[in-house]
Order: sequence, then structure tokens, then C-alpha cells
Amino acid sequence: NTHIMKHNWTTQDLTNTLNIILSDYNRKEWSVILTDVSETIGTSKGSVKALYTSLKRISQGHEPNPKKGGVGCNWGQNVESSYNQWVNDNELSQSKINIIFS
Repeated sequence: NTHIMKHNWTTQDLTNTLNIILSDYNRKEWSVILTDVSETIGTSKGSVKALYTSLKRISQGHEPNPKKGGVGCNWGQNVESSYNQWVNDNELSQSKINIIFS
């Protein structure tokens, strides 16, 4: 019975993760990116998967849904603000975002 520790994503973790995804989404398999992120951040692949689900939902304009959502359906304000900052800093269009998080 392994207890999964919920990773507390700092703004720096989030920025690093988004930058890894941006640099590798079209060059590496998703499973490899997942491993890269979990090793870089020092958290489980499950945590990274949940974060990716959240980012994907944010990118599609969803609101957090803690009531009836599953993994990745609830996120902190820092996730959304880091995401928005990243989009602005990298001048990403919605069509590019859709490709990254497809």
C-alpha cells in the first residue's frame, strides 16, 4: 500500500514543467516527457499526469471542478496563473496550445 504524496507544485516547478513540455512535445514520446518532468521536479509520474490533465483542461477553458471531477479536475490558482504567464511569455496562440495539449 504505497501512500501517494500529493506534490505541492511551486510556481518554479510549474514553469519548469511547462517549458519541458514546450521544448519536447513534438520531439519525444509523452511517456518520456512524463519521466523527464517527474525526475526534474522530483515527484511521481502520477503527479505529473494529474498536472498535465489540469493544464489540458485549463488550455480548453475549463474551470476547476473539485466537486465531481476526477484526477486533474481541480487545481490551485498558482497553476492557472503560471499557465497564463507561460502562454504570454512564449506568445503561444490557441492553435499552438491545442497542438501541445492534444
